[in-house]
Amino acid sequence: EAPPVLQVSSFLTPEECERVVRAACADDVEECTEYLNHRVNADGEVEASGYDEEQAAAALAWSDGATSGRRVRMPDEVVELVAPRVLRLLGLETRKHRFAEELYFRPDRATVLIRDATVVRYRGGEGVAPHVDGKDCTILIYLNTVAPGAGGRTVFPE
Repeated sequence: EAPPVLQVSSFLTPEECERVVRAACADDVEECTEYLNHRVNADGEVEASGYDEEQAAAALAWSDGATSGRRVRMPDEVVELVAPRVLRLLGLETRKHRFAEELYFRPDRATVLIRDATVVRYRGGEGVAPHVDGKDCTILIYLNTVAPGAGGRTVFPE
């Protein structure tokens, strides 16, 4: 059975969306080098990405050679803005949250572990190849509005 896909309007206010964009564009933000986005943009650097040559070639072919956006880690203040709303959306508002990127961390039963909290900035023509996230839950928050027919969509092909 396919997992549910929910659309929540006004999850963040326009002012909060702008705050996230400003934080993600700051000079001191950390770029994520372990994701496919970075691998496709790096033109040949396989070692740091975890993706092999065949996977990277497939992504480049799918995107018709376009780059795949710039992915940065969400600064702590953005995680603190978004996490309580995500927990409420999932019916887990009584739980604590912890943002952890370390390889091994075992939360207690009262803690929800947040990983891969990132912001991706796509320009015209950019995208990412179809993939499986492999997470219990993936939350996508669109921070701006794109004109009809100009891209800016997420497709679930299966």
